[in-house]
Amino acid sequence: MADVLICTAWNSTTNTCDAVSLVPDVYLFSSAAVQNIDLLLNGGFDRDSFGLGFVGFLSLFAIGLATGLVVSQIRKLR
Repeated sequence: MADVLICTAWNSTTNTCDAVSLVPDVYLFSSAAVQNIDLLLNGGFDRDSFGLGFVGFLSLFAIGLATGLVVSQIRKLR
């Protein structure tokens, strides 16, 4: 958390700030973090994250199924 100076009165003719106020205890985020927070708060859908999760889920399912089939065949051989 940080204290931030904010311009409260802008002079458009000279493009200068006429009055400044101090806002205490402000959270500062990077531009990359702002995108992630916006996605989280607004309930957005990220196709890359979905694709990664879906491929991971299918991979784990296929590995589990293959392991079960191999173990089943080994038990039948005994």
